[in-house]
Amino acid sequence: MPARPPVAPRPRRPTAERGSYPPVTIAPSAPAEPVSVPPAADQAGTALLRTLTDLTADLPATDPGRVAAAALRGRHPGSDAAELRGLATEAAAGLIGDEPEYSRLAARLLTRAIADEAAGQGVESFTASIAVGHREGLIADTTAEFVRIHAARLDALIDTGRDDRFGYFGLRTVHSRYLLRHPTTRQVTETAQHFFLRVACGLAEDTSTRALAEVEALYGLMSRLDYLPSSPTLFLPL
Repeated sequence: MPARPPVAPRPRRPTAERGSYPPVTIAPSAPAEPVSVPPAADQAGTALLRTLTDLTADLPATDPGRVAAAALRGRHPGSDAAELRGLATEAAAGLIGDEPEYSRLAARLLTRAIADEAAGQGVESFTASIAVGHREGLIADTTAEFVRIHAARLDALIDTGRDDRFGYFGLRTVHSRYLLRHPTTRQVTETAQHFFLRVACGLAEDTSTRALAEVEALYGLMSRLDYLPSSPTLFLPL
């Protein structure tokens, strides 16, 4: 048989070296758009941090920045100072398990909220709280008369500094269950100190100076949290 002609080898294609790839050009990403925060929100946040810093001056185990950051995370564009303070109160209360001093911070924030709420109902003194409560049918005539007779001395008796004896959960209970509320707005018409003195006045036997001295003594015990009457007495429309 005749021999087959030799087959010419096929030309070999050039191969890239192992690990060698054509260069890839990556376009730079567009710069991130800055988050727009309304100037008013920034001011509210700054004011909140200032408030928290003041309230924690004697609470070294607390971190006002941590509480402020948590409150600011929960805000929305329309949040005002009162709502931010409420968020800060919740944030501080949530940290009580980590550090008990946060209970005092939360209570101090709630104390301010209660005072503002009462002020919104025209209450900035004890006698004003009695006047509003009596007008709305929440306070007995005898109590209102006792307060009218001894108004100046009773107003001077209120010691707002004793609010600082409260822990958060105690003050929250007083706020939610015991403070009188306007029948229409449902806002409180008294503070914790007004509440204590109202109960003491409601237990007065008459309008004499002797009865006034007894009221002063009872208010002192209650406001220092040394003694509280039973709940039925606290709930009476005194």
